[in-house]
Amino acid sequence: MISSADHHPRFLKTTIPPPSNHSELRVAPPGSRLQLEFIHGCSKRGCRGNILHMNNKGRLVYPAAACGTVLDIENNTQQIFNKHTDDVVCIAKHPNGDLFATGQIGRNKNDIFVWSSSSPSEPLAVLETFHHFKNAGVIDLCFSKDGTKLAAVGGDVMNSTLVVYEWQSQTLLGSCKAHSGDVYDLSFSSDDSKILLCGKNSAKFFELTNGLQARQAVFSPRGVGQTVYCTCYDPSGNPICGVKDGSLYAFVGNKLVYKKDAHSGACYTCYRTENGFITGGRDGKVIWWEFTSEQVEGIHLFRQVASLNLVDPIQSVVPSNVERDVVYATRGNGDLVKITNKMQVDILLVSHVAEKDDELWGLCTIPGSNLFLSAADDGRLIMWDLSTHKHVQQLKVTTKGELRSVAFSPELSHIATATKHGTLFVYNFDGSSISSQPFVNEKKAAEEVAALQYSPDGTLLALGSHDNFIYILNTSDYSLKFKLVGHSSFVTHIDFSSDGKWLRSNSGDYEALLWDMTTGKQVVKHGINMEDIDWHTVTCSLGWKVRGIWKTEMDGTDINAVDVFYGKQLLASADDFGTVTLFHYPTASLRPPSEQYIGHCSHVTNVRFTSDGKYLLSAGGADITICQWRIL
Repeated sequence: MISSADHHPRFLKTTIPPPSNHSELRVAPPGSRLQLEFIHGCSKRGCRGNILHMNNKGRLVYPAAACGTVLDIENNTQQIFNKHTDDVVCIAKHPNGDLFATGQIGRNKNDIFVWSSSSPSEPLAVLETFHHFKNAGVIDLCFSKDGTKLAAVGGDVMNSTLVVYEWQSQTLLGSCKAHSGDVYDLSFSSDDSKILLCGKNSAKFFELTNGLQARQAVFSPRGVGQTVYCTCYDPSGNPICGVKDGSLYAFVGNKLVYKKDAHSGACYTCYRTENGFITGGRDGKVIWWEFTSEQVEGIHLFRQVASLNLVDPIQSVVPSNVERDVVYATRGNGDLVKITNKMQVDILLVSHVAEKDDELWGLCTIPGSNLFLSAADDGRLIMWDLSTHKHVQQLKVTTKGELRSVAFSPELSHIATATKHGTLFVYNFDGSSISSQPFVNEKKAAEEVAALQYSPDGTLLALGSHDNFIYILNTSDYSLKFKLVGHSSFVTHIDFSSDGKWLRSNSGDYEALLWDMTTGKQVVKHGINMEDIDWHTVTCSLGWKVRGIWKTEMDGTDINAVDVFYGKQLLASADDFGTVTLFHYPTASLRPPSEQYIGHCSHVTNVRFTSDGKYLLSAGGADITICQWRIL
């Protein structure tokens, strides 16, 4: 029910008149719904521990955006657990191989979910951690070896808390201060009597039988105190840890008794195998180790049997439990790879890569095909296939500027992408592949190009920039035809009319302007109603026919993108709350019927319908993933 206090936000300009037929516009729910079919990419920012696992059916399980993802490697399909509301940053595998626990960050909701990887639709248990972790969320977690307990670390990084649950009854067994600094791994000892925490400049052993009393790792005299990243256990249950200088440290109790050189940089990950273990490090190497028959002070000695250099840092490794001599690994460049016979490397999935504040904003489809494009701050342009769920091609467009927009012209078979600093790149496209080099590489705007659109006939390319101007280029040579001057703030969205005669634009101060493409001038006369024009695309978020997307409490930055599929009268919006919302189009009423969907863990930066109306694509800004939604 709409209360008397509800109203359209004041930033919606009253100068945008309704269309002539506004009395005929009906309020209706969207006639379709969305089903999350596939998540392209794998979140790694903020993740702790080994994020890659294999379940008891030989499927890979890992976090992506706000979801737990189960990848069928053979068919390249996914099952998705999507009950989280924020970044999933840690994942733990139950000893039975089917169950997993995932934890999220978040100020208001930092629950831990336990769910089945064979049927991930609903959680089996929900552990509420807010009382202990407050506003900082879950950092890492692990199951006990007998599968009855679940340990988790969370809260403020500089003053984190360790909690232990009997997870099936959701009973808290104990809690204590965990660590002052980053936590990278958490594991139960082989007999479940201790919990080992690996962290910045230290490792700690918590004894469950003694009220979670902690003992610091003793590094000297055989080693030096340093950051500990990962742990696996030898046949006698002694922990072997990967540390910052690349060494492997083996402990008996809490004392370091054996050290072995391994990587030339930090050892980030290790995973136990039948006769040994595998490690991965900052040096890009995956190393296979085998236990020998010798022991030193109770430690089973181990020797290197093979290594493979994958160049980029190795973040996670997991051996296959269904294929002999197969290992899966995630690399720092975003790749998920399959390693066969310790030598053959096949890329299964790629991801955009986020360093610090890098994001993903550029997204467009290629009409008449199963292909779509993404462009991100990592400087890469990636072409993906909707049907195979695989990347087709990736190009490193630039190392000097973040890509913020991308557009495709069917008439010209040109792909344009532009940077945060105003540089435009244009590539040829032959229907299946993108040319290796751009034929246009030129700075066209003073600041970020946030909006990029080809005219319907392909003769013009419009660039909406954060320098407040719109640049209209002739696509015959990509020279400047018009510079549209009129906005008093940065340009956010642009649309061409179906006949190419008009352009409309939105800006950061909530202006909606109309432009004549024959003169390059702003249209200010009252005889032309912007809402009566037949628009080729609907990506502008300010207008009468889309004003229903705005709630009373929103400000003008809360919705980042919209798109319309005319064939089914569907409107999709992407907002700062991680939500993709589906409306009937047009939607002009206050709080119209809608359907909301969660998959991303951060602000959703873009949405695009495919030309056949079978799919909606959404881009996650900070999670740098692309959600592929099937329209039902």
